[in-house]
Amino acid sequence: MPVEVLSTIKKIPFAPDWGVFLLVVIMGGCSADPAGNLDPLASKSALYGPPLGIPSKSIPRVGSSEKVEAWTRAPFSCVQTELSPATLYHSSGKYLAFFTHLADYGMGAPSFAAFNTPTGPKITRNGEPMDANWMEENWVLVWFTGAKGWTNWDSPWVVYLQHKPITIKLNEEGLHFEFKETAGDVVLFPLYGYEKASPMGRDFLAMHGLPSNKIRTWEWVRAIPREPLMRVKYWASATREFPVYCEDSFSVNRAKDTVTIRQRFRWHSIVDDWETRHIKLAPISPPLALASMDKQFPVKFSKPVMDFAMFTTYGPYMGVEDVDSFDATFKVLQYVNETEAYDPPQTTNYPTALAALERLGQTAKETFRQPERRENDHAGGESPSAITSALWLSKGLPYYDAATRTNAFLTLQKFARELLLSTNRVELDDPGKVSADILESLWAYAHFSGDWDFLKERWGLVKQLFSAPNRTRWVGFGCDSITRLGEEAAPCLAMARMAYMVGDLDNYNYACYMFAREVVHLYVKQRGASYFQHHQPWHSMEFMGEEVYVTQLRSGPAGWQIDGPKYPWDKQNDERNYHHRWIHFQNEDVARFYRDYLKEDVHRELDLLRERWESKPKYANNPRLIPSEAQLRSLLLNETPAQLAEIAAPDQFSWSASEVIANCISVLRTSHPTRYERLIPGGDPSPFVAGLEREVTGPNPYLIEALQRSTEKTNQLIWPEVTWWKSWTTPTGHSWTLGHVTPIREGLPSIGRTVPLSWNTEAVLYSLP
Repeated sequence: MPVEVLSTIKKIPFAPDWGVFLLVVIMGGCSADPAGNLDPLASKSALYGPPLGIPSKSIPRVGSSEKVEAWTRAPFSCVQTELSPATLYHSSGKYLAFFTHLADYGMGAPSFAAFNTPTGPKITRNGEPMDANWMEENWVLVWFTGAKGWTNWDSPWVVYLQHKPITIKLNEEGLHFEFKETAGDVVLFPLYGYEKASPMGRDFLAMHGLPSNKIRTWEWVRAIPREPLMRVKYWASATREFPVYCEDSFSVNRAKDTVTIRQRFRWHSIVDDWETRHIKLAPISPPLALASMDKQFPVKFSKPVMDFAMFTTYGPYMGVEDVDSFDATFKVLQYVNETEAYDPPQTTNYPTALAALERLGQTAKETFRQPERRENDHAGGESPSAITSALWLSKGLPYYDAATRTNAFLTLQKFARELLLSTNRVELDDPGKVSADILESLWAYAHFSGDWDFLKERWGLVKQLFSAPNRTRWVGFGCDSITRLGEEAAPCLAMARMAYMVGDLDNYNYACYMFAREVVHLYVKQRGASYFQHHQPWHSMEFMGEEVYVTQLRSGPAGWQIDGPKYPWDKQNDERNYHHRWIHFQNEDVARFYRDYLKEDVHRELDLLRERWESKPKYANNPRLIPSEAQLRSLLLNETPAQLAEIAAPDQFSWSASEVIANCISVLRTSHPTRYERLIPGGDPSPFVAGLEREVTGPNPYLIEALQRSTEKTNQLIWPEVTWWKSWTTPTGHSWTLGHVTPIREGLPSIGRTVPLSWNTEAVLYSLP
């Protein structure tokens, strides 16, 4: 039986003296172009052949949605969305106040307020009278310089009104408005997002040798400078269209190796008494915006993108003006549709390659002495290391002799059927880390053994392992809570290839779409730290030095997490997320993306790791399952066998059989010029269909701030409180707060209920006491 199963493998000897065989597919259209430009002939001769199915023309969206009128009819409601740094408040009453109850948390109310008059902005100190009759535009700007508790920085905010107030009052209890009839729709907006203005004489950035953000609110008491004033006026128009929904769709073009993500928006329009002009802004997810700021990242937008110089914990807030939708096209599918070819190693030029080939062959013989049994491999059982072990043992198949390859196939087949893809494992395992490793190992087993029928039989279980989409939000663009760089794009790549081979074009396209999203994260995690360094202070007043890394994306307003060897300082906890970045990184095709776009950055990081690593991790996985230095430098830098020999010789490779084989392959793959084989042929663009909305229901309302609806300790219902992430605390130890938004002078709400408006937005509806 093994002979028949393996008959699809074209075996060409490259070391006949040892009887070692290489799995090579003879095909046209191989590409060595880093940009992935494909010869048209390759579409006719790809290894995986023509598609076995057709993609759907329409896929249902599962997100719930409620008509806008539901929250506009409530006595008081607030709307928060991941699509905007602003929050929207609707009140049918005649009174509305902001920044209230700050004294309860040891904080002072805004020190100053300003609004526009026929002679220019009128600036008023807290406690001074304000004449609303002179209000000529729809905004009131406030800032906190000098207020109690605001000692380290300031944060200017703007209140944009729908109706002209009859009175405005700024006092120690907050900013208060009274209206002749109703307050209507009022928008609260952080003028600079999460950016912090330094107090006089203590410019945080300049003190640490970085360019100042030049937000000097302590000078505004004399006159509002042009830049913040123009910013206030621009957002006066841009907040007249409040985004509440993003319809996310995508199309895959195999002929061009591109994914196009189309995002179409819906807004809630606010017509105000000043007849302010309306500007629609179609926002770009901040991680994508951050990656696109580096013009080298392979994405093109269908419309010009505007940078609003607004800092968020997820990246810059950018968008396209006066459009309902835009397309973002990613040229990244060459990494999915092509793979690195296993060409014969050049052993004459590199003695180390010959040693690696011999060590690999001997290790494989010892490991697969008998069919359906694996020996000399410490990574056994059902552990994550066993899953990774299966991947490298599968990738080693082209180098095994015929008898060893037959035994290895039967052993791996048993492991795949009984452990990798059993019903119990799919039901019980964490749908994150382990599932990602299983997908990679499944593809490697099927690809190098030719056993695709096994995947077809259990395709329903394989699909359950693909959990990346349901851990993704609009604001995050890629998966949340992932530190391991090998856990993002690689499983999407594996899922796409398997889906294509079993004839599931919908899931092939879907996995390609997720792959495009995940390489954005890879790019941000490699180059995004400098953006956050230049927008300090971050989540504390601790300075973020040069060597820091963007690690994982947290939910809520926390955004990207950042750490490094010396940041944040915590003598009680030396464990850092950046230690885990390269755990299980093992994919040569994802590594190709790094080499094409991030090689210099990775080179610097690996050089720093070399200084810290002890001798053993140079030739063996360390206890955290980080690949050896030799393996990482081979994959990410394409260092030659001679260069890798300076790190470790093949006779030093140690630990389990699979790790020895992985390190040997790392030497063999760079002994010859890199060549890429076409796996999946070109084809017509697929129809635009639902993306994340096919399974992400939301709502996901957070961008910069979070609205608290109950007290932290007693869980008592309260009027919405505007807070920042918990790392900032007030003098009383409370989460950092901008106070409450209150529709009445006294009393608490009697009823509050949350209503999802879309997968991006939620409304909280209140009843008055």
